[in-house]
Amino acid sequence: MGASDPAAMTEFALAAIGLLPMPLAVCVVIGPAFAREDSLSAAVAGSPHAIRIASAPPSLAPLMRASRLAVASFGGSTYELAACGVTAVHACLTDDHARQVR
Repeated sequence: MGASDPAAMTEFALAAIGLLPMPLAVCVVIGPAFAREDSLSAAVAGSPHAIRIASAPPSLAPLMRASRLAVASFGGSTYELAACGVTAVHACLTDDHARQVR
């Protein structure tokens, strides 16, 4: 959701994923400027799924290649996920992003 996720889309995505009934293993990647550790910790604690946090990893490629599905905001990672062959659902902050992701 970007290096800092200013729109709090990470917590929104975790809440939505929490509605899914099947048990999931979820890896949440947060960028170096992410500053809402308390709200993220609360979202993780309230989730029925196994969630791990990858904080500012040196490379996203290994995490992407190990994923079956990604939930991400539209941006550079959209193309990186596609290059790694990962199916993705993209959250869009603007109409322009929604048009581009289609």
